[in-house]
Amino acid sequence: MAKCKGCGEEIAEDVMFCPKCGVRQNSSDREANIDKIVANTASVTDDVSSVISDAHNFIKFGKKEITEKKEGASLKSRVVAALLAFFFGMIGVHSFYLGKKASGVVHLLLTIIGIAAVALMENMEEIYILAPICFGANEIWCVISALMLICGAGKDGEGLPVKNWT
Repeated sequence: MAKCKGCGEEIAEDVMFCPKCGVRQNSSDREANIDKIVANTASVTDDVSSVISDAHNFIKFGKKEITEKKEGASLKSRVVAALLAFFFGMIGVHSFYLGKKASGVVHLLLTIIGIAAVALMENMEEIYILAPICFGANEIWCVISALMLICGAGKDGEGLPVKNWT
């Protein structure tokens, strides 16, 4: 039996590489040092990857998320979503928060069309009715969304119910 040049582990004399650390055995001292550095670098890289993966999993799948996902509920807050619907619903902030991008864009477009109709009202009286329709429909939609969220009937962009109050 021989000792590995890299880690000192006992290995068979006829092996070219240590099965534990991967350092080449039958080579010059310079090549052995390079192999040792490469083996240590690979070990450090694996350790860093493991730490990054653990941190990512903790952030993404923390205790709260694992519990909520088991219950089949959204991780979004009902209070935050309802307040966003009441105060910023006309521009669709609550829809973007819940992951409903298409709904958020429609809210935003209704608001932009309503503002444009108000701006053009003096010059074109034909579009007078457009502003109240856009603003009214949008605001009713926002109030209904907020009430649905408060009552627990709201859903996020993935179709999961928004049950979490925090």
